[in-house]
Amino acid sequence: MKFINSLFANLLGNKTIRDKKQREFEEIINSINNEFTPEPISDEKELQGQLTIFLKTRFPQKNIQREVSIGRGNRVDVVVQQRFAFELKVPRNRIDLRNLESQLSEYVETYQNICSIVLILDQSLLAIAQEYAGKYQTNCNARTIILGGGVKRNQKRRKSHTSPRHQKRYSTGIRIGTKSNKIVQGIQEVMKIIESFSQSDTKPTKQKNQSKNRKQKKYHDDDPFGLNKFTDNFKINSESFFDLDKKE
Repeated sequence: MKFINSLFANLLGNKTIRDKKQREFEEIINSINNEFTPEPISDEKELQGQLTIFLKTRFPQKNIQREVSIGRGNRVDVVVQQRFAFELKVPRNRIDLRNLESQLSEYVETYQNICSIVLILDQSLLAIAQEYAGKYQTNCNARTIILGGGVKRNQKRRKSHTSPRHQKRYSTGIRIGTKSNKIVQGIQEVMKIIESFSQSDTKPTKQKNQSKNRKQKKYHDDDPFGLNKFTDNFKINSESFFDLDKKE
């Protein structure tokens, strides 16, 4: 009789502990479902960080950990009190939701109380997520919270506007310092140097031409018949010819 009473007490005590854990788990789930409003994100890591901050603020007395390893390269996104597991997913398509079921089936071997948190960015996936939530419950005994959220748009574009490289590329005036502009400036400087040399060469040439023209004019005045361009022998023969003509 004592053995039966002891067994009954143990069963009742275990049930009480299970009920207490279940109530604690339900409290966390309800808090996330009703109070947690995620801000626009760029990836699942940001969602994980937001949820961690929320839980630490909402339940400061509880132990909350991120990316807890359970072996074989698997990590659970958030674990509360070392027994409540929360796996986050921002699905892009049906395949992501199907892969989440495989993850939950592995995690449930380590954690009896597990909940998936699905953030829907594309409303066309809402019905599919609700369908898979039923599969998670049936096949993995996992609860599911479906939340709506937004994505940080044009985040990379805003970053590029504040980068030094972007400022160099799109600034005006003196601040421009790109490679192409430096090359253009170098070419302009070389052209100026070449132009200065060409100008210095053309001036003496012009002076030489003018001097040559003056010499030719003077030469023509001194020798109107152009005899100076002939040799001395020709000049002598020419003078002899003119002398003979005079004698005759």
